[in-house]
Amino acid sequence: MKREIVGQGAAALLAAVLITAIVAGAAVYFLMPKVEEEPEEPEPTPSTEVLVYHYYTAGDEKVAMDAVIALFEETYPDITVIENPVASSEAMVSILETLFYAGKPPDVFISADLCRTADWVRAGLILPVDNVWAELGLDEALNPALAGMFALTYEDNHYGIPELTGYESGIIYNMHIFEDVGIDPADLTTVDALMDACAEIKEAGYIPFAMGSKWLWTLKFPFVDAVLLKGGVDKYEAFYTGKITAEDSVIRQALEFFASTAEYTNSDHAALTWDEAGDLIVTNEAAMYVHGSWAGGMLAAKGFEWGTDMGIFGFPGIGDYFVMDGNLWSVPRFCEHPDAGLKFLEVAGSVEALSLELVPRDSTIAWRTDIPAAGLGPMTTDILEIQADATYFVPSPQCIGGTDTAFVNGVQDILQALLIDEDVDAAVASLVDLHDLVFGE
Repeated sequence: MKREIVGQGAAALLAAVLITAIVAGAAVYFLMPKVEEEPEEPEPTPSTEVLVYHYYTAGDEKVAMDAVIALFEETYPDITVIENPVASSEAMVSILETLFYAGKPPDVFISADLCRTADWVRAGLILPVDNVWAELGLDEALNPALAGMFALTYEDNHYGIPELTGYESGIIYNMHIFEDVGIDPADLTTVDALMDACAEIKEAGYIPFAMGSKWLWTLKFPFVDAVLLKGGVDKYEAFYTGKITAEDSVIRQALEFFASTAEYTNSDHAALTWDEAGDLIVTNEAAMYVHGSWAGGMLAAKGFEWGTDMGIFGFPGIGDYFVMDGNLWSVPRFCEHPDAGLKFLEVAGSVEALSLELVPRDSTIAWRTDIPAAGLGPMTTDILEIQADATYFVPSPQCIGGTDTAFVNGVQDILQALLIDEDVDAAVASLVDLHDLVFGE
C-alpha cells in the first residue's frame, strides 16, 4: 500500500512539472517576437540593354554587323544594343584581358583568337551556352570539319556560338595583271610554277605579292602555306604546339621558302595595314594577295569585281588542305546583362542572321551547313567549291588545340623581321628561344 501511495505521488508530481512546462512554453511562444519567414527573391528584372564588343568596323563587315544588330533589336525590341567596336582581333584580346581583370567584361564579345578564348573558358570566365547551342540545333547543323575547333567545347559544355569562317590557304589574284603578263592561274599547280610566275610578273614591272605586315597577324598566311607545303599538317601542328622547334629541317625549309618571297613583296609592307596592302591590288600595282578570303570582300568594297577584276586559286602544292579560322560569340560569366547576352547569341548564331551577314560578306563561309545556297554570292560559292575538293581541314594557328597565344604572336613578330632581313639563321635562333620561353626546353 505504501509503495502504491508513493507511486501515485510521483505521478502527480510529474504531471505538475509537465503542466508547468507546457504553460511556460506557451507563454514564451506567445510573448516572443514572431520571426517572419524570408520572402522569396523576386525574379530578376530583364535587361534592357546589351553591351557588344566586336571588330567589324568598316566595309562589308560593318554592313553585316549592322544587319545582325537590326535583326536582334527587331527580335527583342525592349533591348538596346550598345556597340563597342575595336580596331582588330588582336586589340580585342588585350582589351578583354584588361576588362576581365577589372571585373567589368562586356555582355557579349566575338573573338578569332580561339586559343585565348579557351584559356578564359578554363579559368571559369566564360558562361556555358548549351541551351542556346541546343536551341540553334548546332549538333546537327554544324559543319563536321569544324566541330572539333578549339574552344567550342570544354568538359562536355559549349562555350561559344560559331559565326563565320574564312579560307586562309588561297591566293587572290588580279586578273588584269595576269592577262597582261600572260599567266593562266590554272597552270600554277606547283610552287615552282608559282615562283616562275613571280619572276615574270616582277620583270613586267608589277609587284608579285602584296603584303601589309603592320598588323603582324597577316604574316601567318604565307608562312602556314609554307609549312604545309614542306611538311604537311603533322609538322605544322607539332611546331605550333611546341613538340618540335624551328631546328627541325621541315620548319627551316619553310622559313627559307618564306624568306625567298621577300624579293617579290612590296618593300614597305611593315608600314601598311592589311587593307592598305589591298590597295596595291586595286590600283593594279600588285598581282597576288596571300591572305584570308575575306580580303576579297574588302577589295570588292574598294570597287574590284569578282570574276572580272579578281579571282582566287589554292596555294600550289597544298591542294588537299583547306586552312580556316573561326570566330566565336561568347558571354563572360561576370557580365552585367548575361540574359541579354545569351539572347544576342541566340540571334547571331541563327540561319537568318548568318544569311544576312553572307550577303555583304561575300568571300566568307558559315560554320553551319544549312544556310540557303540561293543567297550566296560568287566569292563564297567559289570558296565552297574549293572546300568540297579538300581532304583535310586545317585550323589556323590561333585555333590549334594545345598552342599558346604568346607563341603564335611571337612567331609573327619573328616572321616580319625575316621578311625584312632574310636572315634564316637568326629567325631559327629566335624561334627556338621563343619555343623554350613558352613551352620550356
